Amino acid sequence: MKFTLVASCNNKQLFQQNLLASACVQQSRIDQLLVQENFASAAEAYNDALEKSRNDILIFAHQDVYFPDSWLPDLEASLKYLETHDPRW
Repeated sequence: MKFTLVASCNNKQLFQQNLLASACVQQSRIDQLLVQENFASAAEAYNDALEKSRNDILIFAHQDVYFPDSWLPDLEASLKYLETHDPRW
């Protein structure tokens, strides 16, 4: 599965210490990273990212979130479960 990770960022240091330091980002397991800067709100940044994404599945995260090592494999397992048990999710 390919994912686009979208982050609304207004504090580079906070972004680098948290979301950017997450294993799934560090290990390049995210297909596309969209860092949305200079928007009036996170909502505007996220809506803009919908047009820029090259993937069907987008992950929207705040800049101060840190994803543990197991987060992306857990997400993939959950999505596979959904595809099997509820294909029209």
